[in-house]
Amino acid sequence: MNQQIEHTATHTESRRISQHRKRAKLHRNMKIGIGCTAAVLLVFTAFLTVRAYTQPIDITLKLEKAEIMQGEALPNLKATAVYKGKSPDKMLDKKRKLTIKDFVNELNSGKHYTLSYNADASVDSTYPVKIILNKDFRKRMKEKWASKVRLDVQDGTLVVKNRLGAWEGKKFRLNSGEYMTGDFLTSGGNTYYFDENGDMVTGQRQIGLKQCTFDKDGRLLSKGEASVQPDRPMIALTFDDGPGERTQELLDVLERYNAHATFFMQGMNVPKYPDAVKKMSEIGCELGNHTYNHPDLTKQKPERIKRQIEDTNAAIQNACGQPANLLRPPYGAINDAVRADAGMPLVLWSVDTLDWKTKDTAATIESIRSSAGDGAVILLHDIHSFSIDAALAVIPELTREGWQLVTVSEMAAAKGVSLENGKTYGSF
Repeated sequence: MNQQIEHTATHTESRRISQHRKRAKLHRNMKIGIGCTAAVLLVFTAFLTVRAYTQPIDITLKLEKAEIMQGEALPNLKATAVYKGKSPDKMLDKKRKLTIKDFVNELNSGKHYTLSYNADASVDSTYPVKIILNKDFRKRMKEKWASKVRLDVQDGTLVVKNRLGAWEGKKFRLNSGEYMTGDFLTSGGNTYYFDENGDMVTGQRQIGLKQCTFDKDGRLLSKGEASVQPDRPMIALTFDDGPGERTQELLDVLERYNAHATFFMQGMNVPKYPDAVKKMSEIGCELGNHTYNHPDLTKQKPERIKRQIEDTNAAIQNACGQPANLLRPPYGAINDAVRADAGMPLVLWSVDTLDWKTKDTAATIESIRSSAGDGAVILLHDIHSFSIDAALAVIPELTREGWQLVTVSEMAAAKGVSLENGKTYGSF
């Protein structure tokens, strides 16, 4: 019995010792494992640290899209540099003590590159802008810094927006929210026309007194002379006393809308604006004589009447190569002597806007609108700014409404009237 108890105790002690040894071994193994893991982590951390300082740093030099409105000054463009990574203090150039952070700051200050673009602020378009790295800088990047820095250069664009509005497919929405209708648009250096429904015109179309040809993309290719259509309503706008300071502006609008007008000029003003007189002839407007310095011809002797007319014709011919072919006597004053010595048809008017009297643009516009009728000859003066403003407003409007804006002679021919020297005409 005692031997059995002793054997059991001995067995229990042996098992306890065995378990203790196993636990001690496991503890030692855990320590070794933790130590190995820590060593591996230290090695890996060291590897990442070394790699961070040996791998090239990625830097992006990017030019963001810039926008201006047509007619504004071109902006001062500059690219932005950013780097990826966590090593801003990495030394890039020991001699210069230049770090990655310093290098990025230099790029952000505009160093090491120039911007190349050919933009015209007056022409709406999207212009590419290229970043051109300086020659010495490119060499340094290639020969010295290639293993330290990777530079990604991203070019940009400069957008010049049309001051009138924006394209929507084949329509053009004005800033007012409405679509452009019955008008020309200059966009991207090309000219387009939109019909009464706001649709861009292609192919052949008579607009005003011109036969226009547009390509499949709506770009104006050519303008040719078109005959006045006798069955359509027409108006003759006439301008006295010029040329003036803004006559050229008026001519530009007439040309844009393929419209004609008749200019009764004072000879003394012609030498001041020879280019305007020349353009009148070039765009199909009619040259008229309004005497040299605006005297009442009915109070002049025959030789004085002739001198007033001849000196004016000489000035006009000197400016554009041809004389006037119509005469409008100052104040509309006509007698037998004037008829005898005029040597040209005498043209008065059927509508006097009284622009010289009201000196008001709105009143002049209303006068034209209310009196517009087929065969009307409307009197205005291109020496007054308020009259020019009125004309600039009504010319597009009348054209959109379908009026043909013609010269006096064009109207007479369309109405079957033969103009004769010394005879007076006021409407057709």
